[in-house]
Amino acid sequence: MRTIKLSVVALFCLLSLLAISNNFIPALIVTGQTVDAALTAPTDVIASDNSYSNKVGITWDAVRGATTYSVLRNTVNDTASAISLGTTVAGSFFDTTAVTGQTYFYWVRAENGNTVSNLSAPDQGTRANGTIAGPVQPLNPPVAPAGNPVTATKAFLGKTLFWDEQLSSTRTVACGTCHFSTKGGSDIRAIINNARSTNPGADGLFGTADDVYASPGVVSNNSDGTFNLSPVYGFREQVTGRKSRSYIDAAYSDSLFWDGRATQVFPACELR
Repeated sequence: MRTIKLSVVALFCLLSLLAISNNFIPALIVTGQTVDAALTAPTDVIASDNSYSNKVGITWDAVRGATTYSVLRNTVNDTASAISLGTTVAGSFFDTTAVTGQTYFYWVRAENGNTVSNLSAPDQGTRANGTIAGPVQPLNPPVAPAGNPVTATKAFLGKTLFWDEQLSSTRTVACGTCHFSTKGGSDIRAIINNARSTNPGADGLFGTADDVYASPGVVSNNSDGTFNLSPVYGFREQVTGRKSRSYIDAAYSDSLFWDGRATQVFPACELR
């Protein structure tokens, strides 16, 4: 009899707890919501100074959360009377209406569907005097695919990946390892008579006439990250038979690398 009473009491307590929990659990459920964080003003705004005779180029760093950017211009350093030149999703803008020889102040503002940032600090830019020499006009930026337009965020990601060593098989080499702006976009490490940058050439022997001084690569390795002992280089960096091509104007090429093993199409699955 005592056991039955205890069971009834226990059941009553359980039902009471369930009733209480039903009253409080809904208040504990957190639903996702979008927080409209403030946008920061664009930084590193740079307007070209006499670089073009038909426009002024303006660039800036991407702003987290921004989807578009407004560009403003004035002949004096006064935002109140500045005029809007337009908007763009990219991290650059060409002012083709600038008057030749006139110095302008430029500002950029980050925007999205909910809010806008303060204006950036101004930068001065000028359209150069003169005419374009020759019958051929200067190259414009390559046309982006219709389904994959260039945005400031994508451009900033590209800059980040350029210096990301994790994209290499050994996690030690980035694009920037082989391409230096101070060396014409090519490899500063390819040094004549330097063992680190010597490829033995067709005969496979070092110190002969067909040695090639080129770009070092990575240590011979397996897919799991472990190193292999190379019969030629040991555990040193292997050296390709070519010096890295310059990245200057690479966007206009339909193939990458000397042997063309990469194309302009660069899906995410090829990053590793």
